Amino acid sequence: MTRRQSLYSVGLCILLAVSLAGCTKSGGDEKSNPVGPTPPDPAASDITVMIFLDADNNLDLYAGLDMQEMVDGMKNAGAQATSAINLIVLYDSPGSSGTVIYRITSSGRTTLENLVEQNMGDPQTLIDFIQYCRDSYPADRYALVIWNHGEGARIAAPQADSKAISFDATSDDALLLNELQQALSYHFNPAEQLGLIGFDACLMGTIEVAYEMRYLARTMVGSMHKEQPFGWDYERIFEDSAKILAGSRSFAEHIVDTYREWVNANYSGNGQTMSAIDLTQIEALRTEVDNLATIMQNNLAASGDNWYAAEQARAMTERYYIDNDINFLKSSTYIDLGDFCRVLMDNSPGTFTVNAATAAQSVRTALGNAVIKAFGDSGSDMTLETTAYFGTGSTVRRGLSIFFQQPPYSGSYNYDFANWRANYTAYNGWYTGQVFNEGSWGTGGQLDFCRDSTWKSFMDYVFGSNH
Repeated sequence: MTRRQSLYSVGLCILLAVSLAGCTKSGGDEKSNPVGPTPPDPAASDITVMIFLDADNNLDLYAGLDMQEMVDGMKNAGAQATSAINLIVLYDSPGSSGTVIYRITSSGRTTLENLVEQNMGDPQTLIDFIQYCRDSYPADRYALVIWNHGEGARIAAPQADSKAISFDATSDDALLLNELQQALSYHFNPAEQLGLIGFDACLMGTIEVAYEMRYLARTMVGSMHKEQPFGWDYERIFEDSAKILAGSRSFAEHIVDTYREWVNANYSGNGQTMSAIDLTQIEALRTEVDNLATIMQNNLAASGDNWYAAEQARAMTERYYIDNDINFLKSSTYIDLGDFCRVLMDNSPGTFTVNAATAAQSVRTALGNAVIKAFGDSGSDMTLETTAYFGTGSTVRRGLSIFFQQPPYSGSYNYDFANWRANYTAYNGWYTGQVFNEGSWGTGGQLDFCRDSTWKSFMDYVFGSNH
């Protein structure tokens, strides 16, 4: 039994709830797409892996465990890995006692800098950390992991838990997704991309998050679902230096593989997910999603059905972060994009027209190109039973969610559209473009995908008009 397994047995998973993930049946054969995956970047002689470890919250216990896993992994890999992998951690513990930069090698953990208390929700902190790593540990390639709670593309509201990651309790702040994008753009761009952006946090495996990162990083790793509380298995990740150095796609796949192995051994049946994403394919995926959204909106307009057919399809789709709280106007739902397309392919023309099924097939093909590898554990929830999947994107065609607001209903499907319409703008900033003040960085809460994609128009049509 590993250290991680023995600790798991004491039931320390009280901090994070889990809902569901997994797979339902596939629908139809996929057509080939001429836009294939981008060739992998070449192997690197060395890499600097930057861990932005925000433990200034209720996850501090797991931060210490994960850093020890990093030490154990580097020890298992040996001195050769230490010479090729610069593993640098910015660690902020609870309270205002300060923040530390560590280097982790096969010899253990070494303190590089003792800093005054840092606000891990301030993009400047991330900018400075990346600059420190690039100045002190230049390398052929760079990878960044953001470790903390995550909320993906959730509704915009002037409080925490909104389109953000890295929640700092002492500073009462978090990194909004557009702040994260701005911070990364100080150091990376389409001509000089970050090799891998990893989110060891819940709910970050969304098309909106991937689209926000599309020009700044080559690959992304994240989960559609809530992560189990231990997060990634850093011991297994870092003990295999060859897979880390082989290229960004290899590194991303390695994270998915090790996460799957740990979940299967310790946490199976809880619907966990993890995906490696080729960000160079996200623009092409968005184009296909736009086409699908336009067709679905036209279908609804032609039939005079504003919302019900869309809700039927959403309700049949695997979804994450299900919120059945009575305050349903603030609920936030992510649906599995690949499974949603499967629903449209299997049920058209019953729900939408055949054109929607054809467009959904094209989305699944583009999704298969964008997903390098994806894992979904079996699991169940009050609404859906799911089965496991694992494989390359072209095989599973799963791995990214998309925001699809649930309508205003209680568990008995009693709809309250008058209240819904009165609060539509206030509670649906994801696609209305609502912004709010965020310190010296001005307005926050806007996402590129919501600006660029016709999915916004589809959401507006479904929920923004008379019912």
